[in-house]
Amino acid sequence: MKRAPLLLLMTLIGAIPAEATPVTLEIAPGGKFDVAYQLSTGPSTAAVVNISGNLSVDLQVTDGAISRLLFSGGNVAYSDTTLNMVVSTFPVTATVRILTRGVVASLSSNSSAGAIDPPTGIISNIGHRLIQDRGTVTTRYIAGGLTLQEDIRNLAAEPDSSPLVGVTTVTGTLLQNLGYKAFYQINFSHTRDETRVQPAEIIDGTVSIREVGGFTASKQAWLPGQAFVTWAMANYNQRPDQLTDLSTATGQPLVLLYAFAATGGPWSPPLTFDTTNRLVRLDLPASGLQAPVRVEFSANLNDGQWVPLTRTNNALSVFSVGESGPMMMNLPEGEKGFIRLCLAD
Repeated sequence: MKRAPLLLLMTLIGAIPAEATPVTLEIAPGGKFDVAYQLSTGPSTAAVVNISGNLSVDLQVTDGAISRLLFSGGNVAYSDTTLNMVVSTFPVTATVRILTRGVVASLSSNSSAGAIDPPTGIISNIGHRLIQDRGTVTTRYIAGGLTLQEDIRNLAAEPDSSPLVGVTTVTGTLLQNLGYKAFYQINFSHTRDETRVQPAEIIDGTVSIREVGGFTASKQAWLPGQAFVTWAMANYNQRPDQLTDLSTATGQPLVLLYAFAATGGPWSPPLTFDTTNRLVRLDLPASGLQAPVRVEFSANLNDGQWVPLTRTNNALSVFSVGESGPMMMNLPEGEKGFIRLCLAD
């Protein structure tokens, strides 16, 4: 019985890179804030608040340096090492005891915030907010050993949002540059030396709270390379934030358009098929590929099983940066199937 001819469906798909924004920065051990509470009358007391967790950030690189950072989430956990956090006066000396249980915060930025001063790496804190939205805070007012009032605040029901105060510094060190992507060491530092005043609720007077300390976070990550970014902005008026970004005009993966040095507008993959001899021809740019690509086959789109075709010399159809000219590949024996071109990374 004669086999059905191979059905060739060309799909242009960018493979997921090893790292893509948002990048998750891990908070280093040892981050803390030393907190001192002082009421208008009475002694002061101190606490240490430890910081742990991670930060999700969207990064933008310009001319090899990080030029923009936006918080897109993460989990920043706070835990105190003392329970007696405020001392004040009442008709008799009273203690305000604050306990935290599982307090976790997320970070967010508005769309206009995030520019970084190139000489210093300091990012403006305007538009960045700390949102405590998980855990509980218990406040007890105690006088003469008796609890006069207890207030338990569930942050999931009543989130607490405040500006991210202090100084935030972000630096990126270029470790490897491949043109279409670049490998960076990203370092984040947030320090705070702040005094704020707030009402003491049922206790007469005000509370002066001073927080001193900070934390650091870091990550090594692949980001779009400067050559790729410059090309995309010149040809498609678009800055790629990650290697999987699609052209907003054509819906095609920008990095594949870059690989073949496309020059704006829709682009057709340079593949031709000889079904009689079961061959596929891929024409690489005469100037050489600018990003690695591969050609793959699948007999069934639903099972997600893609395998590289083989060249006529039996090598896999994976093509490196700099390769040029026509490349011939064998179509697999069998029933109908599908062909795709993707980033070989």
